[in-house]
Amino acid sequence: MLMNNFVDEKREQMKSPDDLEPEMVYVEGGIFKMGNERGYNNSEKPVHEVTVSNFYISKYPITAKQYRLFCKNTGKNMPKAPPWGWRDDHPIVNVNWEEAKAYCEWKNGRLPTEAEWEFAAKGGNKSLGYEYSGHNKVDKVAQYSDQTYMDSDQTYMVGKKAANELNLYDMNGNVWEWCIDWYGNYHGKPQNNPQGATKGNKRVQRGGSWRCGDYQLRVTNRRGESPEYNYGDDVGFRLVKENIELTPDFPDEDEAEPLDKPDDPLILSLNEQIASLNERIFKFEELLKILNQQVASLKFEVKKKKPEPSISRNMPFKNKISSIRERIHLIRLTDLEQQWTTLNEKRSRLENKNILETRVEETIRLEDMIKGINVNCQKIDQEISELETQL
Repeated sequence: MLMNNFVDEKREQMKSPDDLEPEMVYVEGGIFKMGNERGYNNSEKPVHEVTVSNFYISKYPITAKQYRLFCKNTGKNMPKAPPWGWRDDHPIVNVNWEEAKAYCEWKNGRLPTEAEWEFAAKGGNKSLGYEYSGHNKVDKVAQYSDQTYMDSDQTYMVGKKAANELNLYDMNGNVWEWCIDWYGNYHGKPQNNPQGATKGNKRVQRGGSWRCGDYQLRVTNRRGESPEYNYGDDVGFRLVKENIELTPDFPDEDEAEPLDKPDDPLILSLNEQIASLNERIFKFEELLKILNQQVASLKFEVKKKKPEPSISRNMPFKNKISSIRERIHLIRLTDLEQQWTTLNEKRSRLENKNILETRVEETIRLEDMIKGINVNCQKIDQEISELETQL
């Protein structure tokens, strides 16, 4: 009976692994420029060099469902509900700094330092220098007050927009996020794992929210609020850990049989599905690399040619064939780029979904799409070869 209950629980976790347990993303430490010389004078300047160590940060803001479990296990009350009511997959709101800190400690972690938050939001060592977390166009990575969505006057489901370079979501928009630091001005000197001001009456918040305009959502923008401030339906937080326990939480040996018992058909079936899925994902990633190389090669080839060459009746036959070939290359590149965009969108959806069966279906569709693109490439190559034989 204990084994059956445990397997049922594991099945439920496979369906929604980040429903209750925050999914953590590893951030390799590094050196970066903190602040923004084009930002607000009293909060984002001067730009200064900061070094941060390795850490883990939650992939999404902590959700209402995750915080409800904390309240249930600690005997605390849920905060005042926002006007739209509690939605499990939306960020928790209306929490003050102490309440956010208590949740993080309950999960054997802490709130991020302001430096860790900005480093992670900028993409860490993989940063491409975007103004917002993952893109220069804010609407790609954040939902905010300037957008005309039906639900733009409230929080929204975590992970709805695109991720940044570290696969972190909602670092801009959705909710402001508490940091551990006291709020204070920058001093401009190089710092190693800074903790902010030594005292103050406000704690740092980062990232902007659904109430903000695009300028407030810039990755370097910051503000301070009283730690007791807990009536904000646009304020939440995320979790940071310095280390993660990687061993699975299996039941004690005297309470249940080992999960990897070789003759257990359920475990064998699950292991086979996971192995099959990992193999498909590996093949999918290899095909993506090949396709990316093809697109890069085409871009380089087309760059050397004039765009949209014209063809006249008086042109020599050889020049006509050359012009036709240039146009075919342009059409081929445009088609590949459009399908590449679609492919990346579907891949993003694949990464966001946590149901095993859906991931398999998405992987198969993506593989079929890549095969289709390769077939189109082969057809175009054949057409070019046939034209060349006429020279």
